[in-house]
Amino acid sequence: MVDTKSASFSTQFADSLKGKKVLLVVAHHDDEVLFAGGLLSQLKCKLSILCMHKSFLDRKSPEKYVVGFKAVCKSLGAKAFFGTHGPQKEKVVGGKFAEYAFKCANMVRFLAKYRGYDAVITHNGIGEYGHVDHIIVHYACRIAFRKEPVYCFGTNLKSAEIVVHYLVDAKKRLVDFYKDVWTPDGYPFCYEPETYLRMK
Repeated sequence: MVDTKSASFSTQFADSLKGKKVLLVVAHHDDEVLFAGGLLSQLKCKLSILCMHKSFLDRKSPEKYVVGFKAVCKSLGAKAFFGTHGPQKEKVVGGKFAEYAFKCANMVRFLAKYRGYDAVITHNGIGEYGHVDHIIVHYACRIAFRKEPVYCFGTNLKSAEIVVHYLVDAKKRLVDFYKDVWTPDGYPFCYEPETYLRMK
């Protein structure tokens, strides 16, 4: 875990994005802080954050997640965008490949209007911990953004070569926007150094 009191943190990845148009695409409200809160706290760019799913099927007070998401974006000076897709009930891929493919295709069509960014950041191909929503968003971005550099979260990827060290307190301030409905207690990696992988 990164020392919260240390002023020693790396901004190399954030510096490479300085002044650029960056699009962060996540499956759910709270994914942006869970997987990229450290990087977000460092960015000085024209940032947009797109949440692909409109609600949760298995969480109470979904409207409070939207409030938290908007608060995160406002604090970062980022534009907030919302998809209209519904999340899958399954947490792990298993059998409904036609349904997943159809949903992915719909997302690709939806994402077409967001082309033209200097960089796109999104979920990885294993869904970080096997989450099917994350996996579908990953492949939709890979297909939709053919010309843009695409980076994915390095959580549980052995090949992630970009490491972001950050001030944990800065990430906690973003996480706290969800404190009424969500905490990262079940995600031990939350405050570890973040990793990213450039896909192309």
